[in-house]
Amino acid sequence: MCAQLSEGKMMSRDFLVVVMDIEAFFDVTFPGHVFGDVVTVGDMCTIAKRYVNVNEVGCIQEEKRACFGCDYKLRGLSMTGDCPECGLVFDYTQAGVEEMTIQVIARTIGMVREKIKRSSRLSGHLGIR
Repeated sequence: MCAQLSEGKMMSRDFLVVVMDIEAFFDVTFPGHVFGDVVTVGDMCTIAKRYVNVNEVGCIQEEKRACFGCDYKLRGLSMTGDCPECGLVFDYTQAGVEEMTIQVIARTIGMVREKIKRSSRLSGHLGIR
């Protein structure tokens, strides 16, 4: 299964799953045309930072925001901190969007976060075609 990108390029099923997981995590929808030149994890982070709406109020207000590790609802907590349930660090500030994107990619493809760098290619060794 592939999704159509701009200029006749196709997105593999595995890549599409990663995109959908990032969209679900941040509750955002990316326009399909932005993925035409995505090669590395850093490229995906750049897209996420461009389209994720970061709340500058100082606390998490969205009902859907949950801990990445245990699904504990984070509403009302500061934008950065440790999950009160499992202790996993979270950061929903603009600066934290990149790290959270890498965590979503790592979880989706079943890799340890520490093995993924911004320069890691989304194809090949990350298992995304």
